[in-house]
Amino acid sequence: MAKLKLIPRKLKSLPKISVFQTKPAHHIWFIGLIVLIISFGGHFRPNGTDFWKDTVASDGRGYYAYLPSIVLHGSFNFDQVLDREKQIYPAMMAGTFITQVEGKNANKYFAGVALLILPFFLPAIFLSFLAGLPVDGYNAIFQVMVSVAGIFYLMVGLLFTLRLLKKFKIPDGVAVFSLWVVTFGTNLLIYAVDAPAMSHVFSFAVVAGFLLFSKEYFSFYKARDGILAALMFGLIVLIRPVNGMVVLLIPFVAGDFKSFAHGFLVFFEHWKYWLGAILAILLLVMIQPVLWFVQTGNWLVWSYQGEGFNFLSPEISKVLFSYQKGFFIYTPVALVAITGLFGFYRKSKWQFFWITGFLITLVWLVASWWNWYYGDSFGQRVFIDFYAVLALLLATLINVFRKKIIKTGLVTLLLILCFVNLVQTWQYSHGIIHAYAMNKAKYWHVFLKTSDDYLNLFSGPIDIPPHKTDLTTPVRIFENDFEKDQEGWISSGRIAYPAAKSGNFVSELDQNQRYSSALLITGDSLVVGRKDLYTRVEAFVLDKDRLASASSKLVVSLSDRVGKNYYLNAWDVNEMPPSKPDEWRRVEFGFQLPEVLNINDQMKIYLWQKGNGTLLADDFRIAIFGRKQ
Repeated sequence: MAKLKLIPRKLKSLPKISVFQTKPAHHIWFIGLIVLIISFGGHFRPNGTDFWKDTVASDGRGYYAYLPSIVLHGSFNFDQVLDREKQIYPAMMAGTFITQVEGKNANKYFAGVALLILPFFLPAIFLSFLAGLPVDGYNAIFQVMVSVAGIFYLMVGLLFTLRLLKKFKIPDGVAVFSLWVVTFGTNLLIYAVDAPAMSHVFSFAVVAGFLLFSKEYFSFYKARDGILAALMFGLIVLIRPVNGMVVLLIPFVAGDFKSFAHGFLVFFEHWKYWLGAILAILLLVMIQPVLWFVQTGNWLVWSYQGEGFNFLSPEISKVLFSYQKGFFIYTPVALVAITGLFGFYRKSKWQFFWITGFLITLVWLVASWWNWYYGDSFGQRVFIDFYAVLALLLATLINVFRKKIIKTGLVTLLLILCFVNLVQTWQYSHGIIHAYAMNKAKYWHVFLKTSDDYLNLFSGPIDIPPHKTDLTTPVRIFENDFEKDQEGWISSGRIAYPAAKSGNFVSELDQNQRYSSALLITGDSLVVGRKDLYTRVEAFVLDKDRLASASSKLVVSLSDRVGKNYYLNAWDVNEMPPSKPDEWRRVEFGFQLPEVLNINDQMKIYLWQKGNGTLLADDFRIAIFGRKQ
């Protein structure tokens, strides 16, 4: 019997396995899960009822304040919220989001964020009741729900962006990769995790929605899409009115002049289109004037009192390239993504013109705000609102290249920049990157450093002057070279020193003499009752012992006539560790003064040696400035 010869069947080739072959929408769930894990790891506290780190912080306190005030207390003046803030945030000044309009309280911030958090706030009330926690709007359950809201709207924004990219005929793999880069290669992540009560992740979602539904409308000219775009626009304005400039992108998403013109003709030919869109916008936008009217009796309020734009002197180079807050420094993938404009130039001059014009206008507007670095933040946070555009530019750039080696190189570069961003995000959240006072020396001193030696290493003694501060003509100038006792100064630690910065005397600080000579201001009518005062302090210091200045501070205190302090603040003398010992160096401080309540109150400004070692100070100069009249 002949042996059977087994002939193996030809094996079918195995399918290529790639994470990007997963359905694109599934990646949004993967991203959401990773962000949730990061949030849980950063916020969860396993002990007691205070089991979640406060996520309602910074500007988010103002955006969020509508919910506990109106929903829980039925109040529009925020009195109960201010009382609660004083209890739970004792280290912070309560009610910084409150502005006075004709003697009545109004919230500085708009109500759009509160409206979007509301569906998460209401369950927190019920869960707090079940858990036996105070239903105050601020317990750990409410903080958790704000975190959940931030992640939810992150995912909504990513979903809208994904659909937008597909409308621009971006391949699934490229679109998905762009979403991962925008999430983990930019500062969007930190505002979804660490500061979800701020406006940016919510604006990101609704701006992406507006662009998507506008694109849908110009593709099919359906009333539904036009009304949905109008609803998104209403939310955009209700969150942050200046973002309404997104309408400049309508011609861009239309694709060309013919589609743009036809879309408007169809819109105005059908009354249900424009009537529905107008009602959708009014329904949302009118919420804010109604709240203002209830709060102050005025329908229109400029809630950012004492702040404004400097349109003729925008800080464009600082906004984009400075080490303090430069967009391209702290979000380097954006510098790569911006070259995606060339893809639109090759494809459509119409689209290139409109998106370039929008970006130029956006940068000019952002750079014109009086506080161009927007306070404490990681990078330029205001650009987060338009990261759907960044994703589109990035995807267009990747899609331009056909050669595998070029595309692989670009993807590799973007992955490296994502790594850099993740390290810098960690550094910022742990105090290695300072919230507002970085510079070139500081940046490279801690570049990619994560050890405990770099935690809270830097200080930020110079803050930007308030809007329209007159820095040319001081209200008051006080100087002390310590050569003799001076009126208005409390002499302390004054000694002869042959190598003084100027003259022969200095002020010495050590373990036995903790305080320098102090400026004492009292009975000065020009500084009493003013909220517009900004102070610049300059001094020269010398470390007699190594790192003596590392624990020294500039102190400002305000006390009433019986000596009880009602304001006390201190700034580190060292912005960063001194590079050279035993030599005079100039230190500078800039800060806004609190209001002096009574002409008999006392203000003191002095240096304090908190730790060990001998520190010398000389040539103390204090200048106080006011707002231009």
